Amino acid sequence: LDQIKDCPGKLKLVILDAGRIPSDARLGMVFNEFPLLVEQAVQACDDPNLWVLTANSLLEVSHVWEAQKRSVFGHFVAEGLKGEADANRDRKIDLAELSQFVSTNVSAWVEKFGDKGETQTPALLHGGERGERDHLCA
Repeated sequence: LDQIKDCPGKLKLVILDAGRIPSDARLGMVFNEFPLLVEQAVQACDDPNLWVLTANSLLEVSHVWEAQKRSVFGHFVAEGLKGEADANRDRKIDLAELSQFVSTNVSAWVEKFGDKGETQTPALLHGGERGERDHLCA
């Protein structure tokens, strides 16, 4: 993130899809704390132009869409960037539109096709707001 902080730009978006391992005792990982560590790193970066969109929140996993041979999050990020996220049909996709599209669709997919009680909530983290975490809710 330090390298990204040094890059000029009014908006810097990092998309992370790294939540497939819930825990692994062999690695010394009782639970996957990656979402928490990313949140802390983004806050420590303190770059008001930096946004990080993560695939899942703490204590959740990132689901795989076997038929698509990719993650559910990755699928909806790609579809959103191809134009599906353009909610107001102005032929531009802003960060709010992309994050809302991804969140709504990922959550709905997991609710429909995931195991009962499972959730996947993408999170949008902002480098310029210490202590705040925006969960993307439908």
